[in-house]
Amino acid sequence: MAGAVQWAATTAPEAEVGSVVVPGEPLTVLEAESREAEPDVVGSRNGTRNGTGS
Repeated sequence: MAGAVQWAATTAPEAEVGSVVVPGEPLTVLEAESREAEPDVVGSRNGTRNGTGS
């Protein structure tokens, strides 16, 4: 995990990168965490680049 976080931070230094280890069954943990998640949408449209976050 540490290697992936380091790679992401190096590849996109402008992005906030981190990791959290949460004990429990993966499905249960992901379901619970998704209730608190705020999505970010990044993409392009009509040949222009747009990035919007919630």
